[in-house]
Amino acid sequence: MSAANQEVELEGEAELQIESFQLAERDPGPSTDPKTEADALRRSERERHLTYKAQQLVEEEVLQQSKEIQSTYETWRKCAVETRKQLRTAITLERLQELQVNLKTSLDKVVGHYEQLKKFGTPEKDIVTKVDNCCSISNDLTETLTRRRLESPQEFNAIKEKEGVRELKYAHPSVFGESLETITSLSEWRSDDGLIRAEL
Repeated sequence: MSAANQEVELEGEAELQIESFQLAERDPGPSTDPKTEADALRRSERERHLTYKAQQLVEEEVLQQSKEIQSTYETWRKCAVETRKQLRTAITLERLQELQVNLKTSLDKVVGHYEQLKKFGTPEKDIVTKVDNCCSISNDLTETLTRRRLESPQEFNAIKEKEGVRELKYAHPSVFGESLETITSLSEWRSDDGLIRAEL
């Protein structure tokens, strides 16, 4: 057998082992038969024991999915920042719909890679926190976008909307911190005492 064919065969065996590993990660549910439980445990232990090649492939996949999560998270974060900024102003129904679609699309990509990563074990805490933030913030923004779409333009209250998105920023500074937005993206307004302040 040539070296190339042997390498292909090893990769094939490794992929089969990875599939077994992923199946073993799934919880088959409780069993009332002690013998069945013991057999399942021994089978699970055998399936979790990967060859060196299979372990390499698993580590490469984990690294790849982790990178994809970081990349798609950054895209989602920029989308969330832009959505929050736009919600401070009166915008058209078409623009509200566009923002909602973009937000959902970017969130789905993050969650998709996260689900792939979970097939190989428990993700790192930092990644779990980022994905949790994605889901929580996206839900809040989507609720606001949906409400704004159902309201008439005459119902828009600039003060109320700015207060709402300001609270969102205070709750999630790692996503909406001032360092994440350029100075030019901040609106300026004049307060009653005549001072110029940056709108957060």
